[in-house]
Amino acid sequence: MRHSSCKQSGYGLLISTERLNQFNARIKEFKRTLLETEELNVSILQVLHSQRQTLLHAQNTVCKNCRRHIMGNATLKEEFAPSRHRDGLILRSG
Repeated sequence: MRHSSCKQSGYGLLISTERLNQFNARIKEFKRTLLETEELNVSILQVLHSQRQTLLHAQNTVCKNCRRHIMGNATLKEEFAPSRHRDGLILRSG
């Protein structure tokens, strides 16, 4: 009976070792997936930051050009400037 008990203990130890090895392999796979995901997220954030900078630059350029165009164009300045008020209406010269 003692011999049988040793075999069962050895078999149980073998199964426990196999389960531990499987668990360790799963942990390694999870770590690898986590690192890949982290690298991908960093890359995405860098692209988004670059796109944000591009959009901000474009917005600033458009705003500057609009201001230059509106302020530099005398016709537009006159068109947008009220000349007289009568009965609550704005009359334009010209």
